[in-house]
Amino acid sequence: FFGCIPVILSDEVTVPFQQEIDWPSISVKVPATIDMAELHTKLAAFSIGRLKAMHSGLAKARCWLDYSQGWGEDGRETDRCSPFNGLMKGLSRRAAALRDSQYSLPLYWEPPPRT
Repeated sequence: FFGCIPVILSDEVTVPFQQEIDWPSISVKVPATIDMAELHTKLAAFSIGRLKAMHSGLAKARCWLDYSQGWGEDGRETDRCSPFNGLMKGLSRRAAALRDSQYSLPLYWEPPPRT
């Protein structure tokens, strides 16, 4: 983390930790096909106040992106802001969605009896 406001030039990238980080408030995402002069104009129009607010939000979200933090002292700090906990929260949400999905298998099953 170097404190730079992300400018994402992509039509396909998915940013991480979307449930934890308010990406639209701390970054700019534009189409990959944007003209560079248009991008320059867009970025130059940001006020200092807006940039400071974005940078402040980014500083608050940095713990989700700081992989040097590791897993905590004992590896069980589940409420701490870290990439590891962000991944675990995301996987937990996916697992819950799969459990609730109409396409998931039941918890227990067995083949039907032969007749």
